[in-house]
Amino acid sequence: ILKKLEIYLNITKKIKPEVTKEPTEFLIKKNHERYDLFTQWEGFKIVQEFLVNNSDFNGLDELFAEVNELISNKSTEINKLGLIYSHGDLCFSNILLDDDTENLKLIDPRGEGKAGAYLSPYYDLAKISHSILGGYDHIINNQAEIDFNRKMLARLEFSYQLNIHEGMFKKFIHNLGYKYQIVRLIEISLFISMLPLHIEDTKKVSMLGLRSIELLNHYLNTYH
Repeated sequence: ILKKLEIYLNITKKIKPEVTKEPTEFLIKKNHERYDLFTQWEGFKIVQEFLVNNSDFNGLDELFAEVNELISNKSTEINKLGLIYSHGDLCFSNILLDDDTENLKLIDPRGEGKAGAYLSPYYDLAKISHSILGGYDHIINNQAEIDFNRKMLARLEFSYQLNIHEGMFKKFIHNLGYKYQIVRLIEISLFISMLPLHIEDTKKVSMLGLRSIELLNHYLNTYH
């Protein structure tokens, strides 16, 4: 799948954008819109209380602010790569593999006209990472559970070892000429932006919030 996606993403880099905009502006604006929507949900306080009591972050406001600040700090690196013709939602649930031909079919692209069709290449890459390393698909498909350590801090336990393909994914990112560190940062913001899209299940929302904290802690410990 990664070999096929590498071919596809190299093609998208050659398509010249028909619009001019800063990639990070879209990322941060989307985060604000989704988070504002999420805070209006009646279950927001329940998730907030769970994360305050069972993680080392003082709730979602702190998490949201820190991730956006980190993206802003990387804006020069992100923006200098410009825009690509983007699928917009390149997660595994939108990638179909033909077993006979081994061809990929990409479905359900982001449909917002010309302006919405061009995004940072890091956005599509983060969507892929979201599925391979982040555990998003596992959470929404009931393949993860909440566990607690001896200090009663919550953590996620997955039915599958997520980092088993990390080396392969790093090589994939390197071959495309992008930075793995930035891909993982944008991936964290995706977890936050997905919170209001799963409010039918408070537990899953709590798990998505917890996963964003886990990934942010890993990012800070690794790159700061």
